[in-house]
Amino acid sequence: MSVTACVMCGRSFSARSDAVYCSSACRQKAHRARAARRTAVLRERLERHVGSDRTSSLERSVLRSLEKSRQQVDRSRELCRMSEVRIRRTVALRQQFAKEQSVAGTRARGAP
Repeated sequence: MSVTACVMCGRSFSARSDAVYCSSACRQKAHRARAARRTAVLRERLERHVGSDRTSSLERSVLRSLEKSRQQVDRSRELCRMSEVRIRRTVALRQQFAKEQSVAGTRARGAP
């Protein structure tokens, strides 16, 4: 038997040459630490993957919003053009009506 230092606690102990831990408690502690590291690595990978999914989902949402706003701006411009045409027609009709009224009024005043 040789004297070795425990990998977990650093305490010296006498055991077989291939022994690494001084007790079953240190062996269990080491096992839990390894499992925790593996879990942390898997969790980090998952978070990166989920994070990229969230990012791409957010990007898609932003792109949809931008497209919708472009469509709304285009529709707004179309409605403004239609309103302008209708206003011009209304102004022209009022001017024509006013001319007709003034001509009719002149005729009525000049009639015997």
